[in-house]
Amino acid sequence: MTESNNQNSKKSSKFPRIPKMPKLPKMPSLSKLNSQDQSLNSDLSNLEDTKKIPLSHVIHVDIDDEVSTIFDRLKAKQAELVYLVVPYRAVLFQSIVNVKILKRKAKDIDKELAFITKDKSGVFFANKCNIQVFDQVGENKKPISADNIPENILTEADREKSEYTNARPTKSDTPKSSIAELVAKINYVTIKEKVQKFLYKLSRQKGRQQYTQRLLMSNPNRTLLLSLTVGSLLLLSLIAYIALPNATIYVKANAVPIEQPVNITFADSEKNAGLLRTRPNRVIASYPVNPGVLETVIDYEATGNDLTGQDAKGSITVYNKVNREFALVPFTRFQTESGIIFRTQSYIVIPAGTPENASQIQVEIVADPVDINNVPVGDRGNLEANTRFVLPGLKTVSSDQVYALNLEPFTGGVTSKERIVTARDIEASREFARTELIKQVPKKMQEYLAKYNSEKNLSLALLNDSQTIKIGEVQVILDDSIVGQKMNTFKVTARVESSGLAYDHKEFIEILKNEIALRKSPDKTLIKVDESGVTSRILSINEAVGLVELTATIQGVEQFTLNQGNEAGQRIIKKITDHIAGLEVREAKQYIESLPEIETADITTWPFWAPTIPSRSESIKILIDDRKN
Repeated sequence: MTESNNQNSKKSSKFPRIPKMPKLPKMPSLSKLNSQDQSLNSDLSNLEDTKKIPLSHVIHVDIDDEVSTIFDRLKAKQAELVYLVVPYRAVLFQSIVNVKILKRKAKDIDKELAFITKDKSGVFFANKCNIQVFDQVGENKKPISADNIPENILTEADREKSEYTNARPTKSDTPKSSIAELVAKINYVTIKEKVQKFLYKLSRQKGRQQYTQRLLMSNPNRTLLLSLTVGSLLLLSLIAYIALPNATIYVKANAVPIEQPVNITFADSEKNAGLLRTRPNRVIASYPVNPGVLETVIDYEATGNDLTGQDAKGSITVYNKVNREFALVPFTRFQTESGIIFRTQSYIVIPAGTPENASQIQVEIVADPVDINNVPVGDRGNLEANTRFVLPGLKTVSSDQVYALNLEPFTGGVTSKERIVTARDIEASREFARTELIKQVPKKMQEYLAKYNSEKNLSLALLNDSQTIKIGEVQVILDDSIVGQKMNTFKVTARVESSGLAYDHKEFIEILKNEIALRKSPDKTLIKVDESGVTSRILSINEAVGLVELTATIQGVEQFTLNQGNEAGQRIIKKITDHIAGLEVREAKQYIESLPEIETADITTWPFWAPTIPSRSESIKILIDDRKN
């Protein structure tokens, strides 16, 4: 056995040893870069302490904002010193020319700039341009200088790249061994012995494990088991928090109203038949509408009063606090607060009294047929007890000095249920019927068109405008001999002839819908068109040639496109994910809802207790919330 081993070792020494691979320089890991980005974004988004710098003086620059975009936002600020919060690797810091252009433009509008960033390029460029740089916007902000930054920032990166290139492995000049030579080197006897030893050790180890398990199961340690369980749960939670964080954001696109006015010409179908055959744009055929005689019948209420009812009566006590007596002639008025008049029936004298001791006298009174508003009294005169009365004809004293009360309820009042037609009712009913019929003409013409459309299977609509609807003289039919007759209502008939214009409503709406679709913004979707809310206004009428020009306005609602299959939607979603990565959930929600394209945003994170959005954009998922309010 020993000789064979020596022979094998001699044979193996004939083959050259394969050189080891040179050790590559350690490259910065992706997790380290992401942690640096997260730390930087967290520092830049920390705006809780703004005691020294008001929020109105701060502009948050997105990573892809151009100089022109930043300058437009800079002009809107009222402060002379404006702080720009610039994220790491922003477009602004790609070149010192961008910083110089922005500083010059800010100087043109009398504004001074200060950067809040940790980007090495930004700090270097800002110091070159004499612009202050701070590490944060809070009270403890500190200025950052470029003393430790090399003149050429890319030099260090080029040096690392060169070192990595030089350290790559090179091809060895030693000839390679063939498979047959490698197989010939194998000592199968030695391999067999090693396998037997390994199987023997494995069987002994398995026996010891079974014995140990029997001992553990026979004497369990509850404290140990509990500790292992709690530790496992904590370890799983830590792994889930570190390795599996994600955020799902449900956003609802913002919708804005839109309207589009369109000039449309209605051409008479008979007078402009040649023009209509060419099918010109925004020209619709019009058709005459002659429904014949339109009629309406109304019920008019008579206003005359039938005074054949019975009048209420009763007894009152008159009080006098004046030191003189008053003589009342028959039919002297006593009036209630509601305007009902009662009258005395005989001559009476009210004795003198004093403010401390008023005189009293009983008087019988009877209600008038109508009150001060000429409304029949009837059963309204059956007053409750303790109703107060005044003497409207007694001008020399106040109602607090001479007044009356009924100590018991009044009775006997009966109201007549019938009315009488007066001459005034006849004239008023004629005018009312004429006005009502004129107001009903458009509706009656539309009813006529609806019946005609049903019979002919058409979609004509009335051009409802006072300039296109012609109304003749209204004829009112009424019997004047009913004056003085007892009746609560009487009928009045009115008739008139009218004419108008009709058009194809479907063709009209189709033109408006096409125009508002062209009016829609390219980054929005038209989600609603209000066909019932179309308004129109006549511009001109030429009856000789049969042309009517009008302006029609249609309204709709357009919504920002957030679909990832759309270029505009992809741009908005990328803007959101790039900006909110690493932010707190509350700040991310505020930023998203501040965008003009977004109406609302709901954010859920995993783990559920995670206070921030993941720093990796791949872990941020944005979904469209299509639920209606």
